[in-house]
Amino acid sequence: THCDFMPSSIEIAVVGAGVGGLTAALALVQLGHKVAVYEQSEALLKVGAGVQISSNGGYVLEALGVFKDLTNIACLGKGVEIFDHKSRNIAFIDLENFCSGPPHLMLYRHELILLLQKRCSEAGVKFYFGEKLLGISCFERPRFETNKLQRSVDLLVCSDGIHSVGRETVLGKSCPSYFTGHVAWRALVPDISGHPAATRIYLGPHKHIVS
Repeated sequence: THCDFMPSSIEIAVVGAGVGGLTAALALVQLGHKVAVYEQSEALLKVGAGVQISSNGGYVLEALGVFKDLTNIACLGKGVEIFDHKSRNIAFIDLENFCSGPPHLMLYRHELILLLQKRCSEAGVKFYFGEKLLGISCFERPRFETNKLQRSVDLLVCSDGIHSVGRETVLGKSCPSYFTGHVAWRALVPDISGHPAATRIYLGPHKHIVS
């Protein structure tokens, strides 16, 4: 919806071409703004593995007009199965019969990224790759510097990840990221076991597996 505090058309820079950055860019360009995305990688890399989109995320993607296309490349999740580490079934959440809203989707993150980029480009979003954000200054208008340029815009949206320059600019160095001792390994493997169209969670001592 239109925001009263935001002019009808302004120049916006989005830093980061991940799921968050691309979704923000698509929403803003559909509202009539001039949007450009700056990404430090030279191309959209095949980073990440499987992702799940529950119905609340589905509502957002429906509003942006991309959910229907997603259903053609995703697996519709029928449920969530929870096991203990001895493969004993603890619970089953039936997503088909007891959940409302858009269906629960499971898909390859890179395919979601490519679809969002395609829709952004079709809507007029400009993309600049190999642009690493180095610094931000905020006076009358936000001004940012990359390894290639300096530019001022009306609004700067930072979706630049765990080492965010934008976060440090707003919050200072009082909230540094640190290693918690927890590691998540993500991978893609062929389905040779007849895995059902469901999310399976195996709970073990101090660790768990999601498939």
